[in-house]
Amino acid sequence: MNSIKTKLILVVVVGMTLISVIVSWIAIDSATQTAFDNATQSIRDLSAEGAALVSARLDSQLTYLEGLAKIARLHRPDVELSVKTRLLYEETQQSPFKRIGFVDSQGIAHFTDSRGTEYSLDVSGESFFERSINGETSVMPPEKSFDPHDQDALIMTYSVPLIYEGEVTGALVAVGRWDLLSRLLKDMGYGEMGYAYIVDEHGTGIGHPRSEIVLEQYNPIEDARIDATIEPLAALIEDVIAEGASDGSYFFNERQVYASFRPVDQTSWILAVVAEESEMMSGVRELQTRLVAVVAGMLVLGGLIALLIGHSFAGPIIHLENLFTRAAEGDLSVRAEPKSRDEVGRAGHSFNTMMKQMNKLTYYDSVTLLPNFQGLAEEFSRLTAESDESAGLQPMTLFLFAADRFSRVNEVYGYRQGNTLLRTAAQRLRRSVDSSCRLFRGQSDEIILLKAAKDSADSADKAEKYAERLLKRLGETYVVGGKELTLSFSVGISRYPDHGTTVEELLRNAGLAKNMAKAQEAGQIRVFTEEVGQEMLAARELEQAIALALKRDEFLLEYQPIYDLEGS
Repeated sequence: MNSIKTKLILVVVVGMTLISVIVSWIAIDSATQTAFDNATQSIRDLSAEGAALVSARLDSQLTYLEGLAKIARLHRPDVELSVKTRLLYEETQQSPFKRIGFVDSQGIAHFTDSRGTEYSLDVSGESFFERSINGETSVMPPEKSFDPHDQDALIMTYSVPLIYEGEVTGALVAVGRWDLLSRLLKDMGYGEMGYAYIVDEHGTGIGHPRSEIVLEQYNPIEDARIDATIEPLAALIEDVIAEGASDGSYFFNERQVYASFRPVDQTSWILAVVAEESEMMSGVRELQTRLVAVVAGMLVLGGLIALLIGHSFAGPIIHLENLFTRAAEGDLSVRAEPKSRDEVGRAGHSFNTMMKQMNKLTYYDSVTLLPNFQGLAEEFSRLTAESDESAGLQPMTLFLFAADRFSRVNEVYGYRQGNTLLRTAAQRLRRSVDSSCRLFRGQSDEIILLKAAKDSADSADKAEKYAERLLKRLGETYVVGGKELTLSFSVGISRYPDHGTTVEELLRNAGLAKNMAKAQEAGQIRVFTEEVGQEMLAARELEQAIALALKRDEFLLEYQPIYDLEGS
């Protein structure tokens, strides 16, 4: 919390979060009530439409039978029975029913089976016959068949009266599939989990997407006597049977559901459309998800606004702080980019001035104003990396210039005049080389020249000639403190990659060659070879051996007189 930017972001984000939560809570509460009202109205409309659909389908079945009943050969009592049964057998083949039979006034039904065999049975005690003989149409819910040929299978029975000259002379009875109602309900329901079912006046399921409900004649009112969990459903169905259309919710199969009940016209049946309340409120959940996304978006927006504000006020300060940290860790290439003229902008300019001075102190020699060894190492790394990426190892030549007897200059004229002399020599070299060369300050009186071997220095001979030209320029008279001075240089040369693959190896080998040149006489040039290395190594080993021998007192003085035998 010590950061200005963090505090600013926190205030904006917390404020927008509170506003978003309050607005979202109000929106969700309002949407929940609206969604529930819309869903319940949709379920009521579905139940009303479903009841109308079932009623229309039953009415079409009865209308079909009533059309048959108007055929004279069926309702006239003087027509032979075989004619009637034959006609009904033929009609059955193109009807939606399994069988259609003729029932006389005594309640004897005459049918023809699928093989065309006629048979009769007594249905005088069946309720559908009693209604039809009284002049009413009848549709019976799925129940066990009255016909022994069906072996107690469930059927739906339809019957209409046969009327001749104003009197009921019998009835037409049709046997239909038991699952007609279930098939009508198959695609009826609210949402993906919703469904519809039909119960009769006793609460028994007569139509349901799950066939076992109908086949087992399931009755929740009776089942509630032994299973308390379905008592709410049983009580609701009892109220609906007593009152007709109604709506309500109950807990069933571990789910809270809402149901709308509507009576099916011309029957005592009730159709229910059921929906899970979780699905009814799915729109609210979607709204909640959207509101969460909106809140998240507002938070992001708030964060962005806070970041923009923070960036405007605290960003430049934080940036400058990071630059100081990087500089303290050793990265001297960092620079500020002041974009304002206020205190922060002026601090950025001051930082850049400070970094320039630090860069000079770190990478440049204060006497010759040339890059130092650190600059040489970085330049060598850059050149070798570029050559590796382009065309493999690119040859380079390293020239190590060292002033001859420079200590005498310092002793006679002083160190200040000696520094001026070195600086002048460096300036002469800088004006004498081309763009392929880089100059660096070495140790003491040394100046290093690193040259890409493209033309004049692409061989040892050409390197020597190049060095001769530079030595001639360095050997010209110097004017220091009003006095004319001469100064010669010796040069050691090594080549990359023949004489080393690192800058340290090249410097060491050029130094060996330079020392060999100085050992001869002033103003000499030597190119490093294996022989030079071996000579210097042998000389060094000899020096070490002599020094060790002196320490160990291993030298012996031998006296051997010499006599002149011919003289005295």
